[in-house]
Amino acid sequence: MKKLKMWLPFVTLLFLLASTLTLQAQRKQGVTLEGYVYEMDEDQKLPVPYASVSIASLSIAVTTDENGHYVINNLPTRDLQVTARFLGLEEKTIEVDLSKQQVLDFVLLVSNFRLEEIVVTAESNKAGAATASKINKTAMEHMQLTSLADVMSLLPGAATVKSDLTSVTTASIRGGSSLGTAILMDGAPISNNANMQIMSSAIGGSTPSTSGTTPSIGVDLRTITTDNIESIEVIRGVPSVEYGDITAGAIIVNSKTGRQPLTIKFNTNPNLYQGTVTHGVNLGKNAGSLNYSGDYSYSVSDPREGYDYYRRVTARIGYSNTIGKWYTNTSVNILSALDKAEPNPDDEQDVTIQRQKDLGIRANTKGTITFNRNFFKSLEYNVQFAYTDRDSYFYDEATNATVAYSLSKKDGSVLSSIQGNKIYDINGNLVTSVPAGEEYFIAWTLPSQYQYDYTIDGRELNTFAKVKANFAGDLGATHHRMVIGADFKSDGNVGEGKIFDPLNPPYRSVSYSDATQRERSYKDIPFVNQFGVYAEENFDWEFANRHLQISAGIRYDHVLNFGGGLSPRVNASIDILPEVLTLNAAYGITRKAPTLAYLYPDKAYFDLLNFDNSTSSYGTDAQHFQVITTRIFDTVNEELEMSKTQKIEVGLSGKIGQVTYSIIAYKEACDNGYSFSKAVNTFKSVPLTIYSALKKADYPADGSLPALKEPITYQYLINYSQPGNVGVHHQKGIEFDINFGRIDAIRTSFILNGAWYESEDTRRGYSFWNKNKATAYDQYPHMGVFEGNLNGTSYYRNFSTNLIVTHNIPKLGFVVSLTANVIWGEKQWNTYANDTIPVGYISRQDGKMYDFDPAWFDDEAKAAEFAGIDR
Repeated sequence: MKKLKMWLPFVTLLFLLASTLTLQAQRKQGVTLEGYVYEMDEDQKLPVPYASVSIASLSIAVTTDENGHYVINNLPTRDLQVTARFLGLEEKTIEVDLSKQQVLDFVLLVSNFRLEEIVVTAESNKAGAATASKINKTAMEHMQLTSLADVMSLLPGAATVKSDLTSVTTASIRGGSSLGTAILMDGAPISNNANMQIMSSAIGGSTPSTSGTTPSIGVDLRTITTDNIESIEVIRGVPSVEYGDITAGAIIVNSKTGRQPLTIKFNTNPNLYQGTVTHGVNLGKNAGSLNYSGDYSYSVSDPREGYDYYRRVTARIGYSNTIGKWYTNTSVNILSALDKAEPNPDDEQDVTIQRQKDLGIRANTKGTITFNRNFFKSLEYNVQFAYTDRDSYFYDEATNATVAYSLSKKDGSVLSSIQGNKIYDINGNLVTSVPAGEEYFIAWTLPSQYQYDYTIDGRELNTFAKVKANFAGDLGATHHRMVIGADFKSDGNVGEGKIFDPLNPPYRSVSYSDATQRERSYKDIPFVNQFGVYAEENFDWEFANRHLQISAGIRYDHVLNFGGGLSPRVNASIDILPEVLTLNAAYGITRKAPTLAYLYPDKAYFDLLNFDNSTSSYGTDAQHFQVITTRIFDTVNEELEMSKTQKIEVGLSGKIGQVTYSIIAYKEACDNGYSFSKAVNTFKSVPLTIYSALKKADYPADGSLPALKEPITYQYLINYSQPGNVGVHHQKGIEFDINFGRIDAIRTSFILNGAWYESEDTRRGYSFWNKNKATAYDQYPHMGVFEGNLNGTSYYRNFSTNLIVTHNIPKLGFVVSLTANVIWGEKQWNTYANDTIPVGYISRQDGKMYDFDPAWFDDEAKAAEFAGIDR
């Protein structure tokens, strides 16, 4: 509440400014700009119907009519940058002084390899905006990208990699978390928030169910083909407050819309076969346009081993139209993907089968209603619904698998391996405790070796809705553009969940003593509902032939029944030397809400063996049985909070002659990233009752079950994992991009970019360790508690550059490029704090943490008790 009050003056100022600008706009009579948009086709100008003509600084966009004519009313009499664009044609921006000129025509060139200058890599953004890289369609076609994963290689300093779809690839911008990297397709996020494809978060952290995606990482970029993409923007710096549920950065993808020629492409290399088709048609006067595309891809990591492969089929159909002042764009995307790994037929020991099937549909509709009345310019909306049927399957053979296992799902139950039978001790006390509804359940010890399989059936539902109002106006010599908006996200999973044969359960986790698995349905998990509101002011002041641009805003995100947080962000630039040198700076906070798996983790199940005479040489087989106690713990972390990243940047950019340049220094810090890990409160001291072995005389001659002897009860320390904000990631670096332009004499252009960065990763909180040499329960040690991460703090430093040389002959449509990637230095190292002497211990007697005095190791009376907790 204090933070909210702190930012109330800023929001109030925005509304006061809006009121003032509205009055100013009402006093001024705007001018009208009109003209035509043409396409240059073999020295002939042809009108372009339904092209987009926009003024970004005013948030205004119109569409040309069937004759290529456009009209924009109510414009201020000053310099404005006007942009015309159409699918398949090169975008063009012209600055016009509306006090002198009210007619402006555009001549757009066909976007192909016959252009005088071809850009085949990412381009830096303009001053005053977030640090970003833009990739156009020509660059993607030239680089023959197979999925969105390949786009990351076009960023400054990134290495070019071979197209390969056989392994999961996620986006990590500046080394940040892929879970915190937003992927926005046509203005709406592609979400991984409802992913539950893990076997158990309580005893395996975020270990995947198969080789597919998991809840702890971002969207699998392999599933997004690039052939139906018109442009991509990768925001590396501080994003606008329009973008929420994000910590690392954002990838903004704009799909193709409108008319385009039928294009059929084939792409192949030793690891990949791909075929795509794209086409767009105008449906007639005022009827809009239809655009559709399809893709088939098949990839193997090794052509000689066709039993491991990835197959992807995608299809998209989109409809767009302009009806009066309303522009609408509706699309439907379909995905079918199979990630499969079969046993090696030449290896008899290899029996493992892994596969993940994804079948998804995503429907999106977005639009803009242009009002252009006084200060109020336009209203934008976006609604999306996505459904993904994600099915993971795993088959293997368990070895060294002997462990107690129970079918019970009730804490404190005591079951035996004899269905429906009651077990008593020699005093006539009932040993077994069978909960209601579990009368026919059993508990037993698993064999040392057996075959098992399991399926994780996830059915993810993601809904997104957004509305944004755009305002613009002038106040004296300053220009203002304001954005006020709200969005809503809902993520849920209605799948059958974890399914396996209870008599042949998944292999145990050897890192968690006595921990076992249970089936779980995802249908009972509540949906995660999140809403956000934001306001942003874009300020532009031109003075002394210089520009001061400031984009400042604040965003508030809130997850129902969880909590929320504020995210202030600002990007600014000022011209030091007009066009030659511009100073840029940015600061911001970004937040990522916890996903379904972090909010509703699996319960921790432990099956403790009380008695087992299955290997006894006495008695009959019918008199052999096991008794097992089940303990269950809820792993929800009530102290979980939104992950937060702070970003700061400063840089220079400009143009000297035909050479454009930019250099950015940045620092980012996240101190509460998500992770599944152990904590002090995840260690539990539980009573373990052990019944001693029976002798021959203890077995009744009539074959009835023997009575158990007097037990001995020990305090036994068990542990599990829970979600927490323990991840720490710090990074600093410098990025640069220099475009030397095209040397016409040799028809060649040169671009040099690069990045130096250093990252620091560790984990907050305590670490735990002990060394158990005892075979008797009464000699088990306490658990040593160590400050910080026993694995240390890992550091990584890298400096690499890319020199891109592009040679083209426009008349032939011939383009060839050479990329020289050089890693000038790379270093990785770890540092360690006190990782030998514990600062405390968790007592096996009560599960509580106590301070530890190293002098106790020299105390003969205490040395035995604390043996095994030092390293």
